[in-house]
Amino acid sequence: ENGRGTALAQLNLCRARLLPGGHPSRLAVDGFEKRWESFKAETGSVDFADMIHWADSESPACPGKPAVFIVDEAQDLVPAQWQLAQKWGEQAEHFITAGDPAQVLYSFAGADPATLLTPLPEGQQRLLSKSYRLPRLIHLHAEGWLARHSGGLTNGRNYHPRAAGGIVSSSLATYREPNDLLSSIAADLGRGHSVMILTSCRYM
Repeated sequence: ENGRGTALAQLNLCRARLLPGGHPSRLAVDGFEKRWESFKAETGSVDFADMIHWADSESPACPGKPAVFIVDEAQDLVPAQWQLAQKWGEQAEHFITAGDPAQVLYSFAGADPATLLTPLPEGQQRLLSKSYRLPRLIHLHAEGWLARHSGGLTNGRNYHPRAAGGIVSSSLATYREPNDLLSSIAADLGRGHSVMILTSCRYM
């Protein structure tokens, strides 16, 4: 089962990245892909990659001409999803994508945050110069944390925090032992504060 799961994950990654049939990564799962396609045909099943492919190749044009087409959290789109989003977006009067390369979560599934700005001429890019969420101390801490953990995705970006100071504290809590963190959050909320939790995941 683990072997089949690994092969399926690799096949899904190849399809998400739009790798052609002759690509070495695709050839490595060629035998599994044939069995997988046979299984889907026999059972009348579809997978998520099929849905994206069919939407891209068979979906009709949007009725009318939408005024605005917005794709948010665009840093997490894989190439197959990007291709579909661009197809739909080109039918609108205004096509807007929004995202933050430092917040990419789905790189393991084929997302590449570099594609967020790649299709856009520089004159059509708008980089936000101010955060309306982060006070000064939290902005400083969060950017330092991201610089250490995001593999250089924050290099060269510069934006201003809110005027408020904010408070930063650390906790060794985990999802298995969350009580101290939950008590701290409850106390902050009781004082009328808002709370942001910044953490890492082992698999990322």
